[in-house]
Amino acid sequence: MMFPDGPAINPFEGLLLARPGAAGAEASGRSTVRAERQRVDRVFKALASECRRQILDELRTGPKATGELVLRFPELSRFAVMQHLGVLIKAQLVVAKRSGRTKQNYLNPVPLQLVYERWVSRYEGLWAGSLTDLARRVEGGPGAAVVPAEATQPESSGIARPVTGSRGGPKRRVPK
Repeated sequence: MMFPDGPAINPFEGLLLARPGAAGAEASGRSTVRAERQRVDRVFKALASECRRQILDELRTGPKATGELVLRFPELSRFAVMQHLGVLIKAQLVVAKRSGRTKQNYLNPVPLQLVYERWVSRYEGLWAGSLTDLARRVEGGPGAAVVPAEATQPESSGIARPVTGSRGGPKRRVPK
């Protein structure tokens, strides 16, 4: 991957990807699975902090020197920004390259894509299908389940319930 005015970066550097049929795959399979879990854990740990997510957002627009990032976060000390960058580098979400006296930080989206493929994409179809079914039932569109009227009408129990006014708050209590 090439960034303008920056070095060539291999986003797959340091990633252990198992090859099917490789010699000793069974023995190294367990260590590969363990390494994959640790890598995913590091990515989730890095994304758990709002500050680190903001740093990633800053790097999405292009590479930034560490000093630039420090200036963009005046509420943090230089040491705190460098610690956050260290967590992001360890998770391989940021690649740092020294250029003279400055260190340029580059966003590496590959770990995010791997986490997306492993976790998010597996469940998005399930959620999309559930939301589509819910929308059909609510809107009464094609494929909506027919619900008997007595199932939707609560029985009259004489219990007072709040009635909301135009502003959303309780207006007065009216017996049912």
